[in-house]
Amino acid sequence: MSAEGTWDDPDDIERMAEIKQKRQGRLLGERPLQSYAVIWEAALRQEVGGPAVMRAQLERLLELTELPNVRLQVLPFRAGAHPCIAGPFSIISFAEDETLDVVQSDTITGMVWVENEVDSNAYSVLFDRTSRLSLAPRDSVTLIDSLRKEM
Repeated sequence: MSAEGTWDDPDDIERMAEIKQKRQGRLLGERPLQSYAVIWEAALRQEVGGPAVMRAQLERLLELTELPNVRLQVLPFRAGAHPCIAGPFSIISFAEDETLDVVQSDTITGMVWVENEVDSNAYSVLFDRTSRLSLAPRDSVTLIDSLRKEM
């Protein structure tokens, strides 16, 4: 989404969907990316697009959990206030040991990139704490599958 765009702009929404689909495509192939995601239970329950769309999204998540390079956990409601309550972000790590992790976060008006060691490390600590509050991967799959069946 451009800095001047809005979430109501169909062109911006379409472009962001395309970017996310391309990123998902990197989970497959000869040298797939490693992905470790924590998804808040609210994101799995918030109906967007109707039951058929939600069911398809949950089925896609279940497919992704079968990949050896994907680890997915659900942060349940019962975790209460959690370290990442301020909002979602992505930590992007690189294969080279000397390379600093960068953090990307969506905002209302665009994206923010964090590219300094202190802040990057702070996000890593938040992610680690949040993942420890989350369901184990197999329990996460069970929850996602039960939500899928409810749709």
